[in-house]
Amino acid sequence: NYLRLGTSTDDKPLGIRSSVDGSITIHFGGNTASTLLSFYAGVAGDTIQGSITQNNAGAVAYNTSSDRRLKRDIAPTHYGLADLRRLSVTDFSFIADPLHRRTTGLIAQDVWAVYPEAVTVPSRLSDTWMLDYGRLTPLLVQSVQDVDVRVIALESRLARLEAELRSLKEKR
Repeated sequence: NYLRLGTSTDDKPLGIRSSVDGSITIHFGGNTASTLLSFYAGVAGDTIQGSITQNNAGAVAYNTSSDRRLKRDIAPTHYGLADLRRLSVTDFSFIADPLHRRTTGLIAQDVWAVYPEAVTVPSRLSDTWMLDYGRLTPLLVQSVQDVDVRVIALESRLARLEAELRSLKEKR
């Protein structure tokens, strides 16, 4: 089954195909670099919130708005390396996977206890908790910055101790 929206000469058709295995494929765009899907909000629906783009070289980008003009109350985060350390990376297989393939990842409920900004909690208890791995990026960046501060301090201390050791050796 295949649904195509557009004309036979349209270079950016929308196509939806269902497969025998129950999967659904959505095809949009043509053969050029383009925005595949844009998300808008705002009173008039004219403020872009994000997009999915392709570069025609096999890469897809998932873009989230991060424009300073859309933000207020900007302050340094209180999250950092200590929070990252509290996340447990686990190996597991999905119950619905008949091949029981092992994968590595995080458990949404566990992440929510540490960093709820990355978790979508379902409104109904029977629905699935979801984790937006991209939302973990700020925590990872902050954690690397925290480690960098510690490394710089340790390098400085090491240089000072090495200088003291050289000085003591020269006095002998």
